Amino acid sequence: MRGIMIYILVFSSLLSGCAALNGGAGKIPVQRAVPFVPAGGAQQEREDNVSYDCGRIQAGEVVEHSFLLRNEGKKKLTITGTVASCGCTSSSVRKSALVPGEETFLDVKFDSKGFSGTVAQFVYVNTDDIDNQARKFIIKAVVVPRDVK
Repeated sequence: MRGIMIYILVFSSLLSGCAALNGGAGKIPVQRAVPFVPAGGAQQEREDNVSYDCGRIQAGEVVEHSFLLRNEGKKKLTITGTVASCGCTSSSVRKSALVPGEETFLDVKFDSKGFSGTVAQFVYVNTDDIDNQARKFIIKAVVVPRDVK
C-alpha cells in the first residue's frame, strides 16, 4: 500500500509540470547531508537541506546542484533509484549502497529551455527501507528571458 502511495505522489508530480534549478554554471555547492535512517535506527524527521533555491537564471541555461546524502541508520541502505518530476531534469546518485555513516551525492541537472517565471522541480530518491522509501528534494528558481539580466 505504501509503495502505491509513493507512485501516486510521483505520478501526480509528473502531471503538475516542470520547474527549474540553478547551482551556478560550473559550480556545485555542497550542503550538510540529508539523513536517511533505515528501519531499525531511530528515525529523525528532519527536513533541512532537501530544498535548494537557485535564484535567477536565464532561459535556456542548464544548471546543476548536488545534495549530500548520509545514511544515519544502523543498517546498510540501498538507494534503488531517482525519479524527476519531468524530462527537463535529470538526476543520479553517485553511490547506491551506503553503510551506516557513509555519504554520497544526489546530482541534479536542469535545462531551463522553454521556462519562465517562478518554477520548482521535484526529485525523488527511492530506497529499500520500507519505513522511508522515498525522499523528496525540491529545486526552485526564477527563470528570466535571455535578454534580461
